[in-house]
Amino acid sequence: MPQADLSASARSVAHPPPHAPEPVPVQQIHDLNKLASEARAGQMKTDNISAADRLVLADIAGPGGPAARRPGGPAARRR
Repeated sequence: MPQADLSASARSVAHPPPHAPEPVPVQQIHDLNKLASEARAGQMKTDNISAADRLVLADIAGPGGPAARRPGGPAARRR
């Protein structure tokens, strides 16, 4: 039995293309980098943030954290 050929529109419904991640606004990146810098320097006032937020900032601020691994980050510039 011959297989029916699907039109392009039917294929796109059956297998939608993967979605690209949404870009992070520049201001949020700036704020996060500022907080990570304060955490690295030990000058961060953590009275108003949760323990979970402190853990995330410690991961970001630590050596080899996400900020160091991102494309164009410190690790990439050393190569």
